[in-house]
Amino acid sequence: MQLTAVAILSAAGSWAQRPPNAEAASLNFSLGGKIAMDDGSAIPPRIAVLLSCSSAGGRALVSYTNATGQFSFPSQNSSVQDCVVQASAKGYTSEPIGAMKAISSGSGNVGILKLHRLSTTQGVTTSQTSLTAPKDATKAFEQGMALVKKGKPEAAVKDFEKATTIYPKFAEAWYQLGRSQLAAAANDAAIVSLKKAVEADPLLVGPQVQLGILAGQRKDWAESAKLLDVALELDPVDYPTAWFPDAVANLNLQKYDQAEKAAREALRLDPEHKNPKVEYVLGLALAEKADLKGAAAAMKSYLAHAPKAPDADHVREMIAQFEATK
Repeated sequence: MQLTAVAILSAAGSWAQRPPNAEAASLNFSLGGKIAMDDGSAIPPRIAVLLSCSSAGGRALVSYTNATGQFSFPSQNSSVQDCVVQASAKGYTSEPIGAMKAISSGSGNVGILKLHRLSTTQGVTTSQTSLTAPKDATKAFEQGMALVKKGKPEAAVKDFEKATTIYPKFAEAWYQLGRSQLAAAANDAAIVSLKKAVEADPLLVGPQVQLGILAGQRKDWAESAKLLDVALELDPVDYPTAWFPDAVANLNLQKYDQAEKAAREALRLDPEHKNPKVEYVLGLALAEKADLKGAAAAMKSYLAHAPKAPDADHVREMIAQFEATK
């Protein structure tokens, strides 16, 4: 069945630490720690950390890292003899750490869990062109970044422009210039800068993701899908919010397998359902693939997490249609 095209929506915002769930709340010792990459690079956002105890029937409790990589579990009354803490994220692994030593010390701190990358990604989050930038260009770039960190991206435009003028191959400066121009509502100029960043370093994924999202906002689905598909193939790990607009673009292009794949990945990376529209898009993709049972389940989950959505009545009608179709 042919369904109405979906307009792209904003993906979930900042990734806050997940609040304790009801199951964890019943649990009388406290545990916490920190995640760090084994190579010293920045950690991906929102890493799941599992606390597994054999005495709990094999069920694992889940915590999520905050912006600085910290995680914690609420007080628990389970035996710690057989409990281990381990990070869990697609493309990464970590060695399990026993909880007993942390509890015995009285601190409850298991220390640092080192995260190891499993999948080799071609894309980069930091461009090699930064290493060859002249000192004057680097100084201007750093001044711009200092303003960005102070919440003044519009004021940083001149510094990033100076950096790119001195060194036109400075990919990260072009990228940050584009982002600062977007903050100043200079979208046309931003698109030019972001494209310059991609030209300077085709492996720098950030500007490709941003260009893909902007193309989706213009409803240029072909361009959006092309950019986001490439970006996520280069790096499927470090840009979790790119999966949702990729799903939307592919849905509108009637590439339902790709839309389903991207929506499921977006859903996996959003366990708190901060962006319930993911399940709506998943439901549409499944309906087009004649999986009406799966489509109804996805739509019901969407309504469960967004009961007051403006399209709630329409979604209920679709669910009734899916369930009535044999």
